[in-house]
Amino acid sequence: MKLHSLLATTRKKIFRCLLHAVPVFIALFATANALAALPVISTFTASRDNIISGNNVVLNWTTSGATIVSMDQGIGDVTGVNTFSVSPSATTRYTLTASNASGNVTASVQVNLIALQPLSATTWHTENAFFLIADPAQVTFPDWNSIYSTANVDSYIAQLNNAFPDDYMMVVVAANQLMPAAVPSVITRRHLATGIGQDSITGTGIANICRFHLGTSPNVSTGAFAVFDHEIGHNWGVQIGMQLGIGHWLKEGTVHGQMADNYFDAQFTTAQQINGDPVNGFTWTAIDNLLRNDSEIFSDQDLYAMGLNAVFPDAYVLANPVLNPDHSVSYSSVAKYDHAWVLNKHGPRVPGYQASEKQFRVGFVYVARDFAEIQSVYSGIEQSARHFANAEQIDTVRHRFQVPFLVETKFRGSVKSRLADLDGNTAPTLSLSGATYLTSSDGKASVPFAAADADGASPIVSLVSPLAASAGAAIGSGAVQLQGLANGTHFFTLKAEDSYGKKSFTHFVVDVAIPPVNLVDVTSPKNHGSAGIQSLLIAPSALSGAITVEPRQGLHMLVFSFDGPVITAGTVTAVDGAGAAITGVASYGSTNTVVVTLPSMADGTRAQVSVTGVNGSSVIHNAALGFLPGDINNSYAVNASDISSIKARDSAPINAMNFLFDVDTSGQIDAQDVIAAKARSGRTLP
Repeated sequence: MKLHSLLATTRKKIFRCLLHAVPVFIALFATANALAALPVISTFTASRDNIISGNNVVLNWTTSGATIVSMDQGIGDVTGVNTFSVSPSATTRYTLTASNASGNVTASVQVNLIALQPLSATTWHTENAFFLIADPAQVTFPDWNSIYSTANVDSYIAQLNNAFPDDYMMVVVAANQLMPAAVPSVITRRHLATGIGQDSITGTGIANICRFHLGTSPNVSTGAFAVFDHEIGHNWGVQIGMQLGIGHWLKEGTVHGQMADNYFDAQFTTAQQINGDPVNGFTWTAIDNLLRNDSEIFSDQDLYAMGLNAVFPDAYVLANPVLNPDHSVSYSSVAKYDHAWVLNKHGPRVPGYQASEKQFRVGFVYVARDFAEIQSVYSGIEQSARHFANAEQIDTVRHRFQVPFLVETKFRGSVKSRLADLDGNTAPTLSLSGATYLTSSDGKASVPFAAADADGASPIVSLVSPLAASAGAAIGSGAVQLQGLANGTHFFTLKAEDSYGKKSFTHFVVDVAIPPVNLVDVTSPKNHGSAGIQSLLIAPSALSGAITVEPRQGLHMLVFSFDGPVITAGTVTAVDGAGAAITGVASYGSTNTVVVTLPSMADGTRAQVSVTGVNGSSVIHNAALGFLPGDINNSYAVNASDISSIKARDSAPINAMNFLFDVDTSGQIDAQDVIAAKARSGRTLP
């Protein structure tokens, strides 16, 4: 009893202790939860992304769970407030840090300074644009014709060249609040066959001119030059000639691109484009016009004119075309315009695609009435020019129909407009250490480059070409490594971007000419255990004729062997005896071979495997065979003759003369092979 009483008393004491401990445990659990939760920065924004010197920007933020909130750039502790006004003198990134006992979280915003630099009493410039006050003795505002007379435009460009003596492919001369409110127009100065781009004709100053009226409002949109690449397109269209178009490619032609004219429905919602050639016939395609305007790029004919394509692709113009309801096109005659025609008309393109500049120098000039006007518009002009030069993807949110030049040229070119670094952030440098034009005989290339940033960490270097992923591109320390490139000409655009988003571009070309190879033989290999790989030679044959029978079980593979290295394995297809596609076929290239793996094939079936595109060749290599385990003598039937032949070789060592008798590919000719053949006795191959 005493023991029982003692135990009961002890249990009560323990229970009372536990009751006292519960609040402690709860407090500890709550503390642990609090320690586990990091603070949250819900928002961190700036009242404006771009400022001019002397402007204030209000930074706004919301946080939760933070005991201390601080900001860099010398601002310090901002706990208890959610706004702060700053006036940076250079492009600045602000980082907000929220802290508690569990740790820190950060968020950043960037404010870009758009500086205006004086050059003389009448000229100024930003990073990407040149501003001047027009001579009142020459110019009468707001007369469009006075502002954009040839003599006056030449005067503006002379001032630009005097301050920045570059060879401009095109100069944009812009003004505002003019009458009449005319659309942009292009004055062609350069000839199609002459070099385009910085340093191609150094110091000539014969840029093509775009006269660009920005509207009737005193304010200038940050998207003022959003569709300027369209105007660049006119520069090429007018140079080709009347046969294919003046300003726009003819709608009766097969040239497609942003500068192509098209047939439209009554509401201009759908555009019709003609495709094809005289041999295969012509068809027409209906395209949503808004989508077309948002995504249309320069044609391959345009790219030749720019020096970015090696040849001028074939173009056809139809006389009296009729777009039929079945989407065929009828016509009375057709004219062909090809590379030979362009050479005869303009002469060879100098420099050609191998040596031509891939970054085009474009100058932006704004003509103002007085300095007050320059002060009111220069921020918008600079933002617009910067966006145009750096844009890499379609921006239909802020600027409708804006397809950046880099995209327009299929990433084969870019725009250089920067005059100087004025925002406190030096642009990264990027250059190729070797040649800009390379040749490759194996689909591989190594392109060394040098990239640096004078006022920050090393820039991030990347390929912006859409070919980058398919080219097996890898960017290491100071070099781009490419592999798997197919035969032909490949253009690549390389970009360096610093931590503030400022970019530099360079470009290179890789010409791939992989030597052709000839087929030596096709074999069906199988692993026979300790006897190793044994291969059955597949005789050339048609699918429906006399074919080689594979009499062995196991994984079915075909090896196409060639007389030289296989650089690109091409594509592989397979069909059964009825001509239906066989799925699950896999292939890969290895040294001088293309190895094809087939799925499980039923007894008594046929298959034809086709390999095309090896090393870029259009030759199709076919191999047909049948699958009938046990048909040792290739008679298209499993019978007593096959079975007795296997029995006669029971226990014989496997060699190149008898491996077919090892039906189950075990590495031994034995009773199991006899059993496998007997199980199929009477089966045939149709």
